[in-house]
Amino acid sequence: RPLNLLIAYPYLRKFAQDCQRWSPARIMLDSGAFSAWQSGASIDLDALVRASKKPIWSESVSLDVIGSWQGSMQNAVAMRALGSPAMPVFHVGDPWELLDFYCKHWPKVGLGGMVGSGGRGRAIKLTEWLDQVFARAWPHRFHAFGQTGPDILFRYPFHSADSSSWAVP
Repeated sequence: RPLNLLIAYPYLRKFAQDCQRWSPARIMLDSGAFSAWQSGASIDLDALVRASKKPIWSESVSLDVIGSWQGSMQNAVAMRALGSPAMPVFHVGDPWELLDFYCKHWPKVGLGGMVGSGGRGRAIKLTEWLDQVFARAWPHRFHAFGQTGPDILFRYPFHSADSSSWAVP
């Protein structure tokens, strides 16, 4: 079967060293915002834009700002203005008007902030949030970040999805 990969920008150099081992059918360049946020690193927006324009990528993701929908929107708009095809990311808890804006201006939108948001005792249940996303914007294309469970993938018509859990033994 063809292999599809998601490569986070902070790991791009390592991927370039090992890419001969793979023959992916499609490759998505993720901004790596979550990885950078966890490690305290930063990502150069201009360098990410340059990388996102390379023809190796089937798709790319704009640089979201963890905890700031305004910052994420500013980066998505700036990357688009610089010619990047990167999709923006709409997160659990972002205002619904932002979803409308993204769907109006981009052909595909990433859905993020879902890991851990559907657990017992959480204020927002993941399925209720996803019900709202698809009720508001279907048939728009969506990518599910960090979601590959059959209970989610069989319930919603995602265009694509990813998770690092496949790599965990």
